[in-house]
Parts: sequence; structure tokens; C-alpha cells
Amino acid sequence: MNGTTLQALRLSLGYTPQEAAYMVAAVPLATWKNWESNAQPIPDEIENTLRKLVSYKRQLIEEARGQLLHICNVQGMPESLSLTYYGTETDWLTQQDATALQWKPHCMAMAALAEEFPVIELVLFDNNAYQSWLDGRLDSQLMRDQWASVVTR
Repeated sequence: MNGTTLQALRLSLGYTPQEAAYMVAAVPLATWKNWESNAQPIPDEIENTLRKLVSYKRQLIEEARGQLLHICNVQGMPESLSLTYYGTETDWLTQQDATALQWKPHCMAMAALAEEFPVIELVLFDNNAYQSWLDGRLDSQLMRDQWASVVTR
């Protein structure tokens, strides 16, 4: 991987150079900038991490696309479909098994889906409102999606 590819993948994942240096590589910003400018070789583990994050983003898009196409085949095109969008890392981390590294790729995946499907409405997650709506029920991705659809009505 060269520096230009590193920069392009970083941008596709939504990371600033500072975020990538800190979150992806745990290196000083100067080191990340040296990688992007080809002044230093990029370690294999950094390339592997970025490739895994790109794969994660692609998987989110493909799964959501498949679900939407299934809905369209069974029920016809919906007027709208609400998806939960996590505007902050803090809100993202309220999910079980979520990692900070996944937040920006998730945001990029949701944006790509909203671009591709005009029926998609991204609903900004509000943990306080969600907890109130949840009212003691078990948290799950399904419940978060149901909350998002209720919020948009």
C-alpha cells in the first residue's frame, strides 16, 4: 500500500489524519502524515486494520441493501425506511460489542445507503430518548431500529 491509497482509504472511512493516527495506529500524527506522504513505509498491520474496516463498512452496506431489496420484493417499495445514525462516538458505544474504531465507518456506511436509497431516513440516535422509550425492555439492534421508525412518525 502506498501513501495515496492509505489516504484514500482513511477518507472513505471518515477519519481525519489525527483520528487515524490515534485510533487506527496509536502513533503520533507526524508518523501518519509520513505514511501518507510516502516518507516512511506503512506497516502491514496498519494496512490490514484499514482493510478490515473497509470490509466492515462494505458488509454493513451490503446487509442493509439486501434487507431493503427483500422488503421491496415482499411488500413493495416503502415510503420511508428509518435507520439509526450515531452522531457521536459516545452514543455509538452504547451498543453491546461496539468499538470506537467502528463508529466512523458506520457513519460512512449509513451515508452511502442514504445516497443510494432516497427512501432511507437517518434518525439521529438520542440515548436519553431511547432509554425512555425502551422502558426497561432489553436493548438490541432490532429495538433501536424500531425506536428509529417510531421517532420519524
